[in-house]
Amino acid sequence: MELQNLVVKLPVAPLSASTLAALIPVLHGWIQRRARPELLIDLADYRHVPEGPGLVLIGLEADYSLDHARGRWGVRYNRKAPVSGSPEERLSQALVSALEAAQALAADPALAGGIRYSGRELEIYLNNRALALNDAAGIAALRGAIEPLLRRRLDGVDFELAPADSDPRALPGLHLHLAREFTLPALLPRFSLQPAHA
Repeated sequence: MELQNLVVKLPVAPLSASTLAALIPVLHGWIQRRARPELLIDLADYRHVPEGPGLVLIGLEADYSLDHARGRWGVRYNRKAPVSGSPEERLSQALVSALEAAQALAADPALAGGIRYSGRELEIYLNNRALALNDAAGIAALRGAIEPLLRRRLDGVDFELAPADSDPRALPGLHLHLAREFTLPALLPRFSLQPAHA
C-alpha cells in the first residue's frame, strides 16, 4: 500500500472553553512566526460544530487542528501534499509532525497546561480513498503497511491496533493503544528517523 496523505491524531484531555479561546492567538502566532515547516495560511474556527473539526490551522502542504471528532479532543496533523521517501520515512514524518505540534502546545505558557496528551494512544488515518476504503480490505492493507514500521519504531513496547471507526464513510484508520504510558518528549525520538529510546 502507498502511504501518502497520512493523518495522525493524538488524543488529549478534554479542552475547556478558556483553553480553546486561548488557542486562537497561539495558532495565529504560528502563522505569523512560521512556527511549523509547512506554509500555514489561515485559521478556521469550527468550535460551534458538535463533535466537529474544532480549530483548523490551514496550510498549503498540511493542516493542524484541535479536533473534536467522535467527541474526543485531539491534536491532529493532516498531510495533504505528497511526501517523498520510504514508507517508514513518510509515517515518521506524519507522526513527528503531530508529536512536535502537541508538544509545542503543551509547553505554551499561554495555554497554562490546558493541552495534556493521553499518554497511551494515537490514531493513524489514510486521507486518500483512492488508496484504500474503510472496509476490511482497506484496514488490512493499512495494518500491513504500518504495523511492521511501528514494531521497529517502538522496539519491544507492546501495542494493540484496532480499526478507528466502523463507519464505511469514514477514512480508513487504526487506533494504536500502547501497553505503557509515554510523555510526548519520550515518544518523539522513538518515531523520529534516528530513535533514541526512552
